[in-house]
Parts: sequence; structure tokens; C-alpha cells
Amino acid sequence: MLIYIDESGDAGFKTNQGSSKCLVVCLVCFNSQALAEEATQAIQTVRSELGWPSHVEFKFSKTKHEIREKFLRAVAGIPFEICAIVMQKDLIRSEHLRSNKDDFYRYTVKHGLGSATSLIEGADIFIDGSGDRVFKKEFSAYLRKEFSPANGASFNSFRFVKESENNQLIQLADMCAGAIGRAYSPEKKHYDLYRHIISKRIRNEWPFK
Repeated sequence: MLIYIDESGDAGFKTNQGSSKCLVVCLVCFNSQALAEEATQAIQTVRSELGWPSHVEFKFSKTKHEIREKFLRAVAGIPFEICAIVMQKDLIRSEHLRSNKDDFYRYTVKHGLGSATSLIEGADIFIDGSGDRVFKKEFSAYLRKEFSPANGASFNSFRFVKESENNQLIQLADMCAGAIGRAYSPEKKHYDLYRHIISKRIRNEWPFK
């Protein structure tokens, strides 16, 4: 199993000063290297049709509607699975999580992985590589402690992807996270379209409460 993780939104709680209303962490899961390569090829085809150079990323938050739709329709028929956790910040009561962005992010990823325990056993996991070296080291240790053989589920490897512009499948996770996150903003245009396009790929979507 290959799992690629990215998020939509941010870990801040100052929603009246620009922070997002939700933090969505999305796991894109492939049960074979062949399917991962098929998705990569589909994304590269979209990139070629758009005339984009290889260093330009597909990022939901920075992409026009027409490109979002084209991208999601191009990958929707490939048999991968999406597991997502949606943290609606106005429902988070823990003062510690509300005041510590790193812990809130780690907590969200942990629960996202926890919702997919049948998939993570023995998986190779890749996550967008934001954060400094100390954060990454602490984060890796945290997840290895939480997901150990003693706790009933463990992954094979966990790696940060330093340059997401060179990884099509991290970009896929970003676009899927954005599609799901947009569904929780009904005031925005096309809020219900993007998730609908990839709905058959969604194995689990958990609005955390």
C-alpha cells in the first residue's frame, strides 16, 4: 500500500483574521505501484494538455475552477481510495489544541491515519514536507509511537516529501483535500461539485466532533 497525505486549510484558529474554518487531512491510498503510476500518468497528461512546465504544481487553493474540474475528472476513474478527516475548528474545545498549531496538526494526522488502520498496515506513507527539521523528527517519532505493532497497526515507512512540485501524487492528495474541504464552505461557488466528482473514490470521510 502506498499512501500520500496532504491537507487543505491551516492549523490556526484565528478564523476572524484569515485562518480557515476547517483543517482537512486527506490520505490518498493505492494498493499497488501500478495504480500509483497510472494516476501519475493521468496527471502528467493533464499537465501536458495545459502546457504547464513540470515545476508548476497543481494546488487546489491556487488553481482556477476549470483546471480543478479537469484534474479531478482525469483521476476519478482510477481505483484509488481516499480517507479524510475534517476538523471543523468551531467544534474543537481543547484549549491546548487551539493554542498549539503543531500539536493540532499532528493530532489531526494521527486521527486521519487511525480512521484507515486496515490500509496503513505495512504501508509506505508519504506526506508533504512542510516544517523544520525538529518538527519533522518529533512528528515521525510521534506517529511511530502511536502506530506500533503493540498498538495493533504499524506502517512500513514514513517519509516527508521535500519538493511537492516533483511529486504528482502529493499534488493529488492536495487536490482531493481541497475538493473535500470546499464542500464545507457552502457560501463558495462550486462548493458541492468537486467532492461529487471524486465521490466514488472516497472510502471514509470523517467530520471530527
